[in-house]
Amino acid sequence: MKILTGSLYFVSDAFFAKIQDPYLKLDHESTKRPHYLVVHDGQTGLYWLVPCSSKITKFKSLIQKRKEQHKPTDAIQIVKIFGRETALLFQDMFPVTASYIDSLYIKGGQPVRISDPKRIQSLEKTA
Repeated sequence: MKILTGSLYFVSDAFFAKIQDPYLKLDHESTKRPHYLVVHDGQTGLYWLVPCSSKITKFKSLIQKRKEQHKPTDAIQIVKIFGRETALLFQDMFPVTASYIDSLYIKGGQPVRISDPKRIQSLEKTA
């Protein structure tokens, strides 16, 4: 499977079983969620996985609170993916090797990804 920066993927259960980090967001058995935005690190060969969330109101509130406190807000970004707002949680990203990326997120027969190359570049810088 070719892994593309800007696409969304699921992580294998084997990764979570091996790492056993209580702070990582685990896949739900019935929905295979959460899904992750992938950013490739060309220097190390690792893939950085950025958790995605649909809890937009919660994260917009957190971003606003950080702005009011004059703190950086790039750790959480709200972007449109596949026509819906999604919160990208850079504060919770983690590295994996390609072997732990389970499958591409497919919706309606289409891969779910960010299509704007400039937006992908911006997100890569944030990561």
